[in-house]
Amino acid sequence: MTSTFSITPANTWVRGTQESARYQPIDGIRGLFALLVFLSHFHIQFRSLTHNQGILFFVSSAVWCITRAAVGVFFALSGFLFYGSLLKKPASYFTFVSKRLGRLYPTFLFAFSFYLFFCLAVPSASKLPEPAEARVVYIAANLLMLQGLLHPPMIVQSWTLTFTCVFYLAVPLVVWGFRRLALAPKQRLACLIGLWFVALCSIQISGVMTNGIGFITGMIVAESLPWLKTKASVMGRRAEALAGILVMAACVMLYASFQWHTRSVDAVMPKELFSFYAVACRITVLSLATVVVFMLALEGNGLTQRVLSFGPLATLGTFSYSWYLMHGIALKATEYLTRSALAKWHIESSLLFVPALIVAMLFAWVIAWGTYNLIEARTIGKRRVGQAIQPLSVARRLVQHS
Repeated sequence: MTSTFSITPANTWVRGTQESARYQPIDGIRGLFALLVFLSHFHIQFRSLTHNQGILFFVSSAVWCITRAAVGVFFALSGFLFYGSLLKKPASYFTFVSKRLGRLYPTFLFAFSFYLFFCLAVPSASKLPEPAEARVVYIAANLLMLQGLLHPPMIVQSWTLTFTCVFYLAVPLVVWGFRRLALAPKQRLACLIGLWFVALCSIQISGVMTNGIGFITGMIVAESLPWLKTKASVMGRRAEALAGILVMAACVMLYASFQWHTRSVDAVMPKELFSFYAVACRITVLSLATVVVFMLALEGNGLTQRVLSFGPLATLGTFSYSWYLMHGIALKATEYLTRSALAKWHIESSLLFVPALIVAMLFAWVIAWGTYNLIEARTIGKRRVGQAIQPLSVARRLVQHS
């Protein structure tokens, strides 16, 4: 029995083998941007090997700039999958929230224990504040998913979990509100587009919604999928060309906006690049690129879908959450090995940049895959078959019923 926060499914649900089928392009998107997050952190820790010059530094810097879009795409995926899930399948508010938190916490606690042990074992590299009371507050804030309020959190990239949890708390209320008002799909879409513009305008007051806009963009994709499906079939290859233009425009804008930051994370932001109009233009192009790429990944059968269905990317996407949380350990281990090699052999440091990247990626893959099988997959496996990867099967259903 569902509570007043549940919503009646709009379409008949697909049964059978598709109930547990993974949707490769969605996993491919996850895998691609999980890889970009890794490359971003690799650049921060290893750029000094290149002496901040040369082709290696330029490529690494350009990739680092592009990765500024990664968080927004992850948030858009969450918006698309879970807003779409609540539109299609009844779920009580507390059941939905508890399941989502139950999905996040086990792997997070496993990763957090590793980082906490490292801080206690190596005080010189510890993030734990003094005195003891401050340590308790800091650890509690991390455990309560309040990392977005900490500078820095124990696991640097885990600040995104604060926004994710807020989204999980909010999205059932949005869907419930739409249901109570008995809004038609076009009316819901108009409301979401209006909310997107309100969020965009709000960044003049606070930058918080620069992150929230990603969730809303994904919700817009879920709501507009029937229209996008029609457009994808009509435009054909022109849709692929449009996606390429938008992605390239977004990459150029990201590089122009953030290249000043690639040499030093403490560099002062140029005001002209972070005016409201500059940020609004960048967010708008990124959002449009996200919508078009999602459309082609879900509905197309061209280059975009083939790239995002690439086996290794889709495989990485299956354990991207473990990768996201645990890759920092691989980077720390590789940094130690690199420093040891430089001290022992006195070789030109730039020669170690590519080998360090390969070693770090191998370490990250092994650690994340092990974490996934040891913790994450077992946690998912406790649920009924079909619920374990329900958001991905929702993606397939959204496409089939649109």
